[in-house]
Amino acid sequence: MLTYLQIRNFAIVQDLELRFGGGFSVITGETGAGKSILVDALALLKGSRADKDWVLNGEARAELSAEFDLSRLPAAAHWLTENALDDDNTCQLRRVLMAKGGSRAFINGRSVPLGQLQALGQLLVEIHGQHEHQSLLQTSEQRALLDRGLKPSAGLAEVQRLYREWYELNQRLQALDDQPSADSTYLDLLRFQLEELEQQALTEGEYAALEAEHRQLSHAEQLLTATQQAGDWLDHEQHSARSALLQAQGTLKPLQAYSPAVEETLAMLDEALINVEEARSVLQHFVDTAELNPERLQQVDQQIGRLHDLARKHRVRPGELHDHTEQVRERLQAAEQRDIQRERIISELQQVRDAYTGEAKKLHRARRQAGDTLSRAVTEQLQQLGMENAHFEIHIDAVADESPRRHGSDQVSFAIQTNPGQPSRPLKKIASGGELSRVALALKIAGGRHDAGLVQIFDEVDAGIGGETANTIGRLLARLAADAQVLSVTHLAQIAACADQQITVFKRSANNQTQVTANLLTDSERVDEIARMLSGQPSRQSRAHALELLQAG
Repeated sequence: MLTYLQIRNFAIVQDLELRFGGGFSVITGETGAGKSILVDALALLKGSRADKDWVLNGEARAELSAEFDLSRLPAAAHWLTENALDDDNTCQLRRVLMAKGGSRAFINGRSVPLGQLQALGQLLVEIHGQHEHQSLLQTSEQRALLDRGLKPSAGLAEVQRLYREWYELNQRLQALDDQPSADSTYLDLLRFQLEELEQQALTEGEYAALEAEHRQLSHAEQLLTATQQAGDWLDHEQHSARSALLQAQGTLKPLQAYSPAVEETLAMLDEALINVEEARSVLQHFVDTAELNPERLQQVDQQIGRLHDLARKHRVRPGELHDHTEQVRERLQAAEQRDIQRERIISELQQVRDAYTGEAKKLHRARRQAGDTLSRAVTEQLQQLGMENAHFEIHIDAVADESPRRHGSDQVSFAIQTNPGQPSRPLKKIASGGELSRVALALKIAGGRHDAGLVQIFDEVDAGIGGETANTIGRLLARLAADAQVLSVTHLAQIAACADQQITVFKRSANNQTQVTANLLTDSERVDEIARMLSGQPSRQSRAHALELLQAG
């Protein structure tokens, strides 16, 4: 639900703030007063295209902001959480338009791309009236609106599941087709490469072990001499590290009770002796087991050379030969199985396609039935809304011989006949914004599509009507507002009288500038405003009539 709107330096609005309650609100004012500016501001806040000409003349930028209560908008709250933009149970949208061009969008104080503002805006506000704000003109929205009235047994969920299965199988088939052709030459090459690599029978890490062995063998004499000398330094009868440590211990032990430092030093000497003993043991083991083996060195050297040659041939590093062997083996297996896999996928695709076709036909029949019912209901509502000659139609055409589609094989479109003797035309061909608004209202009432918490804005819904039709529209809007917040721009007193709150928009001149402002009316002010709407100038008679309308509404 919209709770707050602020407009600064936008069009001819310098500074305007409004707070909204739930239910049905009307925006009134004299012709040309700028009532639709509020609608334009909300359209920009939900992501419509910005224009630098919207910025008030002489200002650097325009700022628009709105706040929403999300307590009855779980889809919007979930979207904010999923996009890490949530802020308790409220939402603030902000849009800044620059006089030099360009704009910036913010959600809960954080800068976002326009696409995110548009995605969230669809979950907060719906605007019906002007063509550029009318989602009802989109065939995808028309199909979605019809599908909301389908029963689970209609098969839409199954069609969508089968589409996903078909799409995934088709992607796998495409991936197979994108692979190199598995002709005999390609297969022979892979088999030769694998045989050549497997002759070496390299295990994982074997090349690194060969290199380590080669380094040790090639330096065996130096290593043996050095380890023997190091062992002597550690454990020689005289002047060895071990004897020096033992002498230091013997000197300090009688004094350890007199100084913590001496006690700590003795502990470190004990640890050093242990390390010396371990080092001497390792060196002695190396001396005992080491051997000078020029024959083994030659064997290792030759093997490493062969591996380098093989690695150069296959354009990999020697250490990568084991992994490369596995990759060649996998490519060979995939190539040998490619035709078998391809035939299996094609068979599965045909099975899924057949199942999809059956479910799509079932869905088509359900849509035809639901479309006929909704068409009659909308036609009845339109006749109550002052379009006595209107006839609403929902065209559902099955598209044959096409690949499966996510929402079935139907092309759904709304059409309307507004005058007898004339052919019905697609809804998007209708020129009148007022007629479009009335169609949207009729669809919502007839289809029971009442989105709790969602702001429904109707602009020009009363264009070209009056009398009892206006009363009917007012009552229908109030009825719709029982489940969804409704705002309507109107010039008819009958509609305004049905509202829960009324906002009046007016122009005033100051400092050679024309500016627009708006006020939320009190009960007594509503009487005067509705009286003005009835007669142009409030009078005793028009006020009495206004009071009568308010009491009836």
